[in-house]
Amino acid sequence: MTTGLRAGIAAAICCILPGLVGQVAEFAALPAGVVLPPAPSVSVSAAGDYLVDGQPRYLFGVQIGSALGVDFGPTAGYPPELKWVYEEPMTYETAQRLGFDSFAWFLPSGPWLDRFGVEEHRWGRSEKDQEMLGVVVNNGLPLLVDYTCFPWSFGKPGTSKAYAGILPEEAINRHHSAAGNHWVPYNIFHPEGRKMYLSFWEYGVDHARQLGKNQKLVYELFNEPSYFDPSPYNRHLFAEYLERKYGSIEKLNALWRSEFASFAALSQFADRKDHPGIVIDWSKFCEEGMTALARDGRDCIRAKAAGARVCYQILGYTSYRSPAATNINIYEINRHLDAISTPTGGGLGTRSTFTAPPAQTVQAPANVPALPEGILQRHFFRCIADGKPIHNPECYAARSRNSNRNIVWQDLLRGSNATYMFTWSKRAWEWGPDRDEAGGRKIAERFPYILANPYAFSIDDLQGFMDAKQDIARFADFFVPRERGIAREVALLMSFATERYAFADGYVVHNEMLHYTSGLEYSHLPQDVVLEEQLAEGRLEQKSYRAVVAVGVRNVLPGTAAALQRYVANGGVLIAAREFMPWDEYGNATANPLFAGLETAEVADAAISELVFTALDQPALLPGKIPARNSLRVLRADGWETLATCDGQPAVLRRALGAGAIYAITPMLQDYAAAAVATALLARHDIRPALSIARVPAGDLAPNIEAHCARRDGMTLASLLNIDLYPKCVDITLPAGCATAADLLSNELLPITAGRARLMIGNNRHCVVGFATSADLLAQRFGAMTTVSRDAVTARYDEAVKAHERALAEQIASAGVFHIDPTHTSPVDLRAHANAAFVDQIANDGQGGWIDQGKDQSLDHTPWEITPLLGVPCDFIRFDANDNRCCIILASTSVKRNDPAESRGIPIKDRCRALFFFHTTANAQPGDPVMTYRVHYLDGGSVDAPIICGHNIDLWTLPEPPATADFHPAWRNSAGRGFQVFAWRNPDPNCGISHVDIISAGGAAVPIIIGITAEKLAPGMNELSLAGIAPLSWGCDAVVVNGITEVVVSEKSSNWAGVRFPLPAPLELTAEQARKAVIKYEVNGGRDPFGNYKGGQALQISIGKGFVHSHMRPDSHEETFEAASEPLYRWLPKNDQSAGLSLSSLAFQFRGTGKSSGVFLKNIRIEYPAE
Repeated sequence: MTTGLRAGIAAAICCILPGLVGQVAEFAALPAGVVLPPAPSVSVSAAGDYLVDGQPRYLFGVQIGSALGVDFGPTAGYPPELKWVYEEPMTYETAQRLGFDSFAWFLPSGPWLDRFGVEEHRWGRSEKDQEMLGVVVNNGLPLLVDYTCFPWSFGKPGTSKAYAGILPEEAINRHHSAAGNHWVPYNIFHPEGRKMYLSFWEYGVDHARQLGKNQKLVYELFNEPSYFDPSPYNRHLFAEYLERKYGSIEKLNALWRSEFASFAALSQFADRKDHPGIVIDWSKFCEEGMTALARDGRDCIRAKAAGARVCYQILGYTSYRSPAATNINIYEINRHLDAISTPTGGGLGTRSTFTAPPAQTVQAPANVPALPEGILQRHFFRCIADGKPIHNPECYAARSRNSNRNIVWQDLLRGSNATYMFTWSKRAWEWGPDRDEAGGRKIAERFPYILANPYAFSIDDLQGFMDAKQDIARFADFFVPRERGIAREVALLMSFATERYAFADGYVVHNEMLHYTSGLEYSHLPQDVVLEEQLAEGRLEQKSYRAVVAVGVRNVLPGTAAALQRYVANGGVLIAAREFMPWDEYGNATANPLFAGLETAEVADAAISELVFTALDQPALLPGKIPARNSLRVLRADGWETLATCDGQPAVLRRALGAGAIYAITPMLQDYAAAAVATALLARHDIRPALSIARVPAGDLAPNIEAHCARRDGMTLASLLNIDLYPKCVDITLPAGCATAADLLSNELLPITAGRARLMIGNNRHCVVGFATSADLLAQRFGAMTTVSRDAVTARYDEAVKAHERALAEQIASAGVFHIDPTHTSPVDLRAHANAAFVDQIANDGQGGWIDQGKDQSLDHTPWEITPLLGVPCDFIRFDANDNRCCIILASTSVKRNDPAESRGIPIKDRCRALFFFHTTANAQPGDPVMTYRVHYLDGGSVDAPIICGHNIDLWTLPEPPATADFHPAWRNSAGRGFQVFAWRNPDPNCGISHVDIISAGGAAVPIIIGITAEKLAPGMNELSLAGIAPLSWGCDAVVVNGITEVVVSEKSSNWAGVRFPLPAPLELTAEQARKAVIKYEVNGGRDPFGNYKGGQALQISIGKGFVHSHMRPDSHEETFEAASEPLYRWLPKNDQSAGLSLSSLAFQFRGTGKSSGVFLKNIRIEYPAE
């Protein structure tokens, strides 16, 4: 393609597609670069990219079912001119008008089930169904054939009583609906069970060929499998497996440090977690079985369709790196397949929760774990995809055009060659007889992901897909190939050995790899994943990795230490953090030569301190104090050099080995603190980020910008996504050899000063920046450019900040209730502690979810992601990403289920201002004790928060809260059921919280915990809370209820009335501390003498001397508190700025308006630097 033709296509794409809400481009108006030719021959390059006409092509599609006739019947929700979207099958042209050029197809099970002669299967087989499906599978666009063994479809012979006797009992997985299982209904080891899988795989090839002429791009063997079937048949095979592996029980006992009498006795375990060895070898036993079945499935399909590509989709979240959780080793499986599927969701869709910037990036709180988990997941799948295309077969959309544009871009940039949105369905048959708006909204609540329901996604939302496609077409030769000319010099070491043992004993330090993943990613250091199993294959040398980062790697395979030793001796760099590979995969201590001379011991409940570089240069982009918790004390470090310390103790150490170096990091570090240390170490070896992006005006690293770079034809392009929910102004250092930069989505040349290009990125916005030696080179490739001045960029940013602040204020006002520090507030991950589902299937069966009262008495239609509730993010645990464990439910006398009496050890490990408990109860009466939250501090102390029905919790049926309630209804579904939130204010916020225990009261009340969110203190800041201090009033009355002080006025009140909160001891601050200290509180307009709520009160504040006017005048909305703050420097003596301050009390006084109306005050506190 010539430069001129590229420029022509770029210009055409920029201007042709309409941007009006609801308007969809006609097919004839689509640029050639966006349209896939009819019936293309899609091939795969040596690098694993899809090729069309010899050029790399990114395919974008959507999942469909087979019963399209009933699915897309007429409904409300769209004008007649959009019937082609919502009622008709997608043709070659209409599909591409919506952005789709491929389809993933759920195979229908009816024709396969017919062969058993048990029942007639008519679903999806009407004339209309067949006609509409025929249009789609013959429209000339390639197909991904999806085999999903749903228990209600292909799994029926193993799950339905109607099919009893068709299979021998041993061939059925009778645990298929129990924990650890998902959509694997037949015994994978039994010959008859295996035949069922082979049978439906063969059927799928024949049926797809019979119905559709479209090219079959790839066949997906499994969708979201998880397998745990401890049947007698499998236990017997497990005993034989162990005997083959070990030869004698004595040898096994020696390795496991156990005392089993025989292999047969061992195989009868009550719980696989009874011994770590059982977890490890049972997992390996099942892994090998699933891998063998996948290999047979591949051969089965290829016998029917020569040269067919085959892939395999697993469950989401951590399943890819935790084989023991699902008993599936996707690395081993994919060694035998020639196409890759990402897990459920593809690691996308999680947004940052930050709506405000941190004071310093190095002290920014960690991102929610799902963000770096998604990044790490995609690095993993890229590392096992050499020469193989990567598909995301289950990508979920968002309810905004911009977010959908971002999702498509993000999936491509993280390595996908084909993306399939889930799912193109409307479920018209379930809208009710009138098929009206109420029916559509009900379906949208039940199935929030179905794209063809206009009450779930507007037509404008859907056009985000085409927005992304037109962008991608402009930059296809840069970003569509997975190899983009940027060396990935750093590899994160992933250890299945550590993961399996952690599944057995609850070890969590290995999850700290997410901090390093996030820190390195958002520092723009290109990284990969390398598996322990790949070390023996020489992958470190093959890929020319210059550094390996191993975080929390405790258990290692034989040969790992030797392979890393050779790598380092030959010039490689090994950075190990938090754990130093002391055990083999079965937990036996081993002498690891990599860390010879280094001995550490754990420090219980270590406090947060500062990591200080002593022989290391702190990165210029990450200045400031580095918060750290050094829970590993170095006892001995013979031959190691100390590079950084915590509290005077070694924290970062180095030793040379041959031509390379080994580094050991002992403290726990959050994302950007980890980045500061890791990038400082890498810089010693000239391993540097691909981009340098500084925020304006702070000058430090701009946080949470996901960047992907590509080099080609003398240009460097950078795709940038601001994942935070606030705008950013940044300076980007020009790459070496470049002299100009342009925003290529607007074709504006960026202002450059001192080698840095200035750019504004809106909140949650994406942009593409091009760098080149000259503006002419960019213009030749991407079209004519205009210029934008530095002042114009700054003005845009200032306006964006103002708009953001207005929108945030409106959002908070509409949400009401809580004002948190969004920069330091994040949900606590309860996935490891969750034990119950939101939905119960069978009432009173002593198992299942919620309160064991069946589906009609379940909490259904919950969100699937972190959702702001009353201003606080709540982490709704997605059922299919956590083995259907969505919440914590503890024991009660009213639910006859074996629920635990307590949940202990929920980690917090930080100083917290407040904990928000999203919870509810059932079968309780007002005044009944429900449970106790026991908060344990790092200093060994603890405090209990009793939870009483009607006081700080209530029924899940959401009765009207009493006037004195210390909770708020937080979320409700369309049936009016939900849960509450209770804000526990920490009486000692400066003392870090170690963990929380939850203890059931043991009565009829059912304790149910949906989520916990922690509002943390900013690093380096202390806080004095006035909670619990009784106010002293003058000229008015003061009433305290649930921590809220109401200043009550009457006609007898003084216009200069007020309240004073005496401090238990004076707070002494230096002048430097006072300049950074702040009084914070929340205020709301109170009641006048007639009981009417009014706002506009003028207040002044005293710290025991001198009054200063408050800038805040509260509104008159009775349920909306507003956050206010006053800097303490306002009290510093003007004639002596070096003098400190002594605070003896805090007083709030009306400024001549005391008779008018009172005020409400809460969450009063003083924040000040620790030193």
